[in-house]
Amino acid sequence: MIAPEPLATLTDPVASPPPLLSLDVDPRDRLLLFDIADDPTYAAMEIQGFDDERHGRGLLVLLARHDGTVDVHRGPGLRVDRRALEIGRGVGAWRETSIDPAVLEVGPTGVRVDVGLTDAEGRRVEVRIDDRDGTVRQQGSLLAPVGSGIERPAQLLLVLLHGFDLARTSGDRRRLSIGGEERTIRPFPGPARLHGRRFIRSSSEPVIVSFAAGRDGPVDEGSLGPIGRLDAGSGTRTASVRFLPPLPSLRALPDGANRSGSWLIDVADEPALTGGGWTAERTGDKVHLAFSVTKRWRPVHLQPAMRVVTLLAPVFRSWPTTYRWDATIDLAVWPAVARSGWSRIAGPDRDDAYGTSRARRRLAIVVACLGVLLLASVVLAAVARSARR
Repeated sequence: MIAPEPLATLTDPVASPPPLLSLDVDPRDRLLLFDIADDPTYAAMEIQGFDDERHGRGLLVLLARHDGTVDVHRGPGLRVDRRALEIGRGVGAWRETSIDPAVLEVGPTGVRVDVGLTDAEGRRVEVRIDDRDGTVRQQGSLLAPVGSGIERPAQLLLVLLHGFDLARTSGDRRRLSIGGEERTIRPFPGPARLHGRRFIRSSSEPVIVSFAAGRDGPVDEGSLGPIGRLDAGSGTRTASVRFLPPLPSLRALPDGANRSGSWLIDVADEPALTGGGWTAERTGDKVHLAFSVTKRWRPVHLQPAMRVVTLLAPVFRSWPTTYRWDATIDLAVWPAVARSGWSRIAGPDRDDAYGTSRARRRLAIVVACLGVLLLASVVLAAVARSARR
C-alpha cells in the first residue's frame, strides 16, 4: 500500500481492486530454445523448466508456428498463467500433456536435453542435445527479443536470460525429430570449426518481468500516487521501476496541470535495462497518464559471438522502444476507474519466432566477407613471397 506522504515504495502490491500499476517477477528455473530450419509447421522450440512453489515442478514446451502463434504444452500439474505466454500472435494450442522423457539440465559445463511429447496434431516430437565436455563456460546475459513479435501486448514483457550461453559443437550429436521425420536445428552462421558454437540458446537463471498490465475497471485508490518506486521479486530474482521525479498524487493534481518525468526499470543486476518518459495531465475529473519507452537495451554481460548478433540485428536492442502505455483515470467515482494498456508504435517483427533471422543472414554475409578477405590476404602474401625470390 502507499502512504500519502512521504513517498512510498510498493513491494508486490496486492489489493482488490487491483493497483493502477503492477510489477511482477515470474520465476523460471532454466530455459533453452532453438530455431528449426526445415519443418513445415514449426519455426522454433523453447523448453522452460520450473521448480518453485508458484508453478510447481516440471517442464513447459513452446512450439512456435510459422503463422506466428505458439502452441504451449505443459507437464501434468504445472501451474502457468496463460497471459504470460501471449507472445507472437498469441497462444494456439494450450494443452496439459505427458512429457516423457523430461530432462533439461543447464549448467556451467553445458546443457543436456532429452525431451519427448505428442503435439496438438498427434505427432511425436523428440529432441536430444548434449554439449557437455567438462569445460566451465563463460556465461553472459541477454534481453531476449520475445516482445518484438507480440501483436497485442497485455503488458511490457521483459525476459532477461541470466547465465546465457550458446551450445558448443562438442559433446554428443544433437537430434530433433517431428512426426518421425528428422529435422534440422538451425546452425550458427559461419564455419563451426571457426566459432565452435551452435545457435542453441540457454539460460541457467532466466528473469521474466511484466510491467503495467492493462486495466479496465476500478483500481486501488492507494495506487494513485505519489509513487517513487515499484519493487517485486521471487527468490533471488528481482525487479524495480524508478520514477524521476516521482509520479504525483493523481487525485491531488490540479485541474489543467501537466507533469512529466522519466522512468527506468532495473532487472536483477542490470540497472536501467530500459525506460523512457512519463507524462500526467488532468482535465476536469479525468487524468491521462502515459509512458513512452525511449531507452534501448545495451548489453553489458555478453559473449563476443552474441554481441555481434545483437549488433547485426537491431531488434535485440531497439524493440522496447516500439511500446507505449496510456491510461485514462476517471476520478469522478470512488474508487477511481482506469482504462489502460500497451500499444505498439511500430509493427511487430515477425521475421521469425524470436527476431533472429536477419541477424543470421547478416552474420553469414560478414563471415563470408571475412573468409574472402582472409583468403585474399593469404594469396597476396604468397605472391609477395614469390616476388621476393
